[in-house]
Amino acid sequence: MFDSPEKEIMHCYASLQQDENTFVQHRFEIPVLQGRFVGTGDVFASLLIVWLHIYKNDVPKAVSSVISSIHSILKRTIKHAYGDKSPSEFTPTAAQAELQLVESRLELLAPSIPINYIKLP
Repeated sequence: MFDSPEKEIMHCYASLQQDENTFVQHRFEIPVLQGRFVGTGDVFASLLIVWLHIYKNDVPKAVSSVISSIHSILKRTIKHAYGDKSPSEFTPTAAQAELQLVESRLELLAPSIPINYIKLP
């Protein structure tokens, strides 16, 4: 969902039920990358399981790590798929647009892109 007028930032929301009447919610800022991608939802779900385990169910840390990893994967995929071409003017082949997971393995293990988030009231 694009929430900024310039469409430079997307938001991801996470909600955790602490007890019957209490929910803790966070909003994460995601810098928008131009391109067409397939498989990002599968990667998100897989990484979320791993990071929730590593961070002992600390949802903000886990989601932040997932978004950071995916952002790195997409940046590398854009470079591979589009090169110097504009995503609005060029459609890569399926092979060119394949997510660069193996090439991004270090970012999967140690995400390095800071992701801003806030706890919602």
